[in-house]
Amino acid sequence: MRDNYDRKAYTPLHCAAEKGSTEVVHQLLDSDANVDAKGEDSNVPLHIAVFNKKKPLSNFFYGIAVRGNPRRYREVVEALLKYGFCVNPEDANNTELVHAAVENGYVNIVEDFFKYGANVNALLGRSGLTLLHNAVINKQEEVANLLISNEADINARDENGKTPIFYATENADISLTKFLLANVKDSPEVLFKAVETECVEIVKVLLRYDADVNATDKYGRTALHRIALQDNGFAVVRKCKSPEVKDAIAKLLLNRGAGVNTQTIKGETALHFAIENDNTKVVETILEC
Repeated sequence: MRDNYDRKAYTPLHCAAEKGSTEVVHQLLDSDANVDAKGEDSNVPLHIAVFNKKKPLSNFFYGIAVRGNPRRYREVVEALLKYGFCVNPEDANNTELVHAAVENGYVNIVEDFFKYGANVNALLGRSGLTLLHNAVINKQEEVANLLISNEADINARDENGKTPIFYATENADISLTKFLLANVKDSPEVLFKAVETECVEIVKVLLRYDADVNATDKYGRTALHRIALQDNGFAVVRKCKSPEVKDAIAKLLLNRGAGVNTQTIKGETALHFAIENDNTKVVETILEC
């Protein structure tokens, strides 16, 4: 009878969690009650305990969920945050919990973590992502602002060598890009990524902040080379939204002093790439210089 459902499809364990009956919860679990059983509202006992602010039971269920099914760890953490989980001092070093709060934009909870001493640059998530990386990737500008005010390293690189502003540019997030550019060191790959995503407004913003138009990658390619590229097996640029977009970006780069005669390590200029890839408008623009 331990998993019989009432009219809400709640198990006895749900009901005990709702009432905060710690002793009953322990007895049911000792009798192999299903801690992951869902009611009609898809809530498991953990959700019920958190929603009803039964803190001791919330922590108890949290521990069971994490130990019993690591793959559900993030789901459990997000449920805790969503239903008003109260931060304790010991939570400040819980990487998954802090990252989940950042990703979901729970500003007040992130503030609580800092009050309890969370290290803004030390809590690294998957692939070496910092809290600021995750805030930017998930477009949580208010959280990003909070992180920077708590001395988040704006130039930190993840395991792939990418900074937070790289992801802002990749997402074509103009607002976050402007926000980060106010403090970031010059980073050539940011302009390269803006060209790759073919976002004219982001390119304009980067040039306004004096991005180096003649910076090169390891192949000796500049941003102008990249905008001339399409799909030739060596390209880094996706198919253009329209020839006009490529041309507009090429003109922006040229107006800021992009070198038309700059050669790659193989001796290729942007004009070579434009001709090879039938980028007629870019060819015309380069020849007009």
